[in-house]
Amino acid sequence: MEGLAFSIIYLGYRQGAINWDTWIFRGWGPSVYGQILSQIYHPFGFTAKYFLWFGVGASLMVALTYLHLRFLWWPIHPIVLAVASSFTMYAVY
Repeated sequence: MEGLAFSIIYLGYRQGAINWDTWIFRGWGPSVYGQILSQIYHPFGFTAKYFLWFGVGASLMVALTYLHLRFLWWPIHPIVLAVASSFTMYAVY
């Protein structure tokens, strides 16, 4: 894994990653920036549904943290809750 990361960085600097013409090097940065700008310029108001799901997520995180600290054999780490909902996990799995 470290070798792959090193190769990408090395070749990106040597050849110029902008010349690779792939989405990850040319399209991802502007798309993320555009998404953030859209959310800043057009915020949405309070919605009870989102607030409820925020409470459910916070409760699950507290429960997983307690179980992880209380029981040494507990197999699920609390960080799984945050990582499992990330874009990378969605795209890879």
